[in-house]
Amino acid sequence: MLVMEVIICNCNQVSEKVIKDLIISGKAKHADDIEKQTGASDDCGRCRRNLEFLIKITKTENLAEVNNNNCDGNNTL
Repeated sequence: MLVMEVIICNCNQVSEKVIKDLIISGKAKHADDIEKQTGASDDCGRCRRNLEFLIKITKTENLAEVNNNNCDGNNTL
């Protein structure tokens, strides 16, 4: 099966996976962090909004995953 990567920054060929990995690992909390580490949005800047959006949704997805993992039905007060 062929898996195609979604490229977020065409200028520097930075993929969505690379960006999400940085966010999940805690190495990038802001678009500037991603820019410094990958060069994304450094040239033309058109992908900047996409970086900010990916940060927002990735953090939300991870929070939901953590909450789901903590809800095993055995929680007591």
